[in-house]
Amino acid sequence: MQRNTESSQILKLTNFCKGFAIFWIVLVHFKSGWFGWQGVHIFLILSGFGLAYSSLKSDRQGNWKPWFYKRFKRIFPAYWIAVIASVPFLLFLNLGPRPGIESGIFKTLLDLFLLNNFFEQFIGGGTGAFWYVPLIVGAYLLFPWLYGMLRKCSKPRHY
Repeated sequence: MQRNTESSQILKLTNFCKGFAIFWIVLVHFKSGWFGWQGVHIFLILSGFGLAYSSLKSDRQGNWKPWFYKRFKRIFPAYWIAVIASVPFLLFLNLGPRPGIESGIFKTLLDLFLLNNFFEQFIGGGTGAFWYVPLIVGAYLLFPWLYGMLRKCSKPRHY
């Protein structure tokens, strides 16, 4: 019983810290140039901790396909709708980092295929917030390997 109480307290603390990191991120959008972008790092690390904790708790082994499917099913539809909805703004309002229809079409294709972080000249603009989804997808793709390393380097504990 003691271990469940400790686990519950750890999860409450990480949730509080993630909420604080989100608040920190929101603040940086109100006062640009401020150091609130570090909240993203805190949020990512705590989210990774949560994924590892839940995977260790469920003693995940073997087939990762359902795990990937569950996450990608939750992320991609909303992301692609947002990318497609941004096309009129990029094309007609020239909100891209480089004005022009060709640039808007290219930026949309980069966003659709999660490649927008690879071309520095196309980062930012009207769809600048789309950098986060490719980052998260990359972290998800690395997670099974990192989780395997964690399992090899630590003693198994039952939660």
